[in-house]
Amino acid sequence: MSDFDVVMEQIRAGLTGEAEHDIDYLLSQAQAHQDSPLAKEIARECGRMVWELLPGDQKDAFSQTIDDDGAELQAALDEADRLGRSGRCEEAARVLEPQVHKLDELIAGGWYADDTESVYFDFDTLSELFVWKAHTNEEREPHGVSQPIALVFFVYSSCLYECERYAEAVEWIEKAIRWNPASARLRFELAEDYKRLGDIDACDAAIDVAYPLVANASDMAKWHREKAFVEIERGELELAAAHLIGSLIFEGSDSAANELMYIKAKYGKDFTGMDGNTAVRILEENGRPLVPDMGTLHALADLLLMLREERRVDEAADIAEDLYGLTGDESVGRLAEMLRSESGR
Repeated sequence: MSDFDVVMEQIRAGLTGEAEHDIDYLLSQAQAHQDSPLAKEIARECGRMVWELLPGDQKDAFSQTIDDDGAELQAALDEADRLGRSGRCEEAARVLEPQVHKLDELIAGGWYADDTESVYFDFDTLSELFVWKAHTNEEREPHGVSQPIALVFFVYSSCLYECERYAEAVEWIEKAIRWNPASARLRFELAEDYKRLGDIDACDAAIDVAYPLVANASDMAKWHREKAFVEIERGELELAAAHLIGSLIFEGSDSAANELMYIKAKYGKDFTGMDGNTAVRILEENGRPLVPDMGTLHALADLLLMLREERRVDEAADIAEDLYGLTGDESVGRLAEMLRSESGR
């Protein structure tokens, strides 16, 4: 029996079955163990037990408070989006400021604090969870949070970016990454902030960290385009062109073609005729991957298998399409078509 189990067995021994007494007792036990190495775990378990003892009307009131907070948060996000779309970035940032600071204060106070048994994240999708599991040594159980913490911090960071407050944007996108460490999109946003700050090395590092998180063809293409930007800045024009050609394998993009024309116009180097084989050779010679991380591909395959076994056809079709876009495997493409047909979408 673990130390935690021993403590909780002792605490449970003091329960009487009388709700009012037991609620006060459990709260006092959480307080009594606040200096213990297991304080967070004990407090969380006592909190769960208190919840079970609460009368229905108190549970309803608590749930309503959570719902009200969520509605207020969503209203702020919607208003910030409206203001941002009309170019009023400072106003959008001001709308979100009370919400982000409230969340930040709750987190600093221990809200959703990791403990010896659990870690807490705000993943957007199941694929992010599976990709995270493929690239972590974390043995604790991951749990989701009740509020879209990563999204709120990301949107606020984007508002700051549009206001040219790039250093502050970095601070808040890094907070978003804490809650969703499996998002390639958040890493790309961090890289963009560093571009504006003129820190190419930090930009490149953020792009590199994004690589194993890439889980669809669009992000794979973007990864190559972002690497091309860095190499242009460093004067490695042939390598930049190889990345741009590599991006076109995953997604047709005017951006990649425009960058090739930019290199030609500014530097007098014409790589517009570079073929795929040449691009692959150049990438390989420089130790650069063309295709996604194998661990991530295996994670997506595992997720696809799970979704099919659970008959979650729509979701399985989405993952099959992502795998097909990343690998070009025709058998996966046929599976994606079959699943899409079954789903009726």
